Amino acid sequence: MAATKQILDTLDGPAILVGHSYGGVVITETGTDERVVGLVYIAAFAPDKGESVNTLIADPPPGAPVPPILPPQNGYLFLDRDKFHDSFAGDLAEDEASFMADSQVPWGTDALGGTVSEPGWRQSQAGTWSPPMTG
Repeated sequence: MAATKQILDTLDGPAILVGHSYGGVVITETGTDERVVGLVYIAAFAPDKGESVNTLIADPPPGAPVPPILPPQNGYLFLDRDKFHDSFAGDLAEDEASFMADSQVPWGTDALGGTVSEPGWRQSQAGTWSPPMTG
């Protein structure tokens, strides 16, 4: 989240944040920044105040996809390569999903338990800015 905040600090104008998967937690937490005018969730977690990835995946409804998170390795997490396609990239060709599974970037164990303090999607600032018309 610090990296997203750092980028926002360089902007002079409004921003729309886009998050996929865990990135939804990042944009939810940083979406309260005054420069953020919209949030886009693409197959992403959208936690409410006090929620984390752990709380969202703790008791899924029957049949709901659950990320196949492997036990931590040296403080970092990976998704199970063998379950990656079905659980994380079901709309991709097998070779593309395999490439993604092989090129995963590890994420820290703290990411699972980090709770959202104030969800950006609850703020009313979205919709107050319109992109310039071109044509």
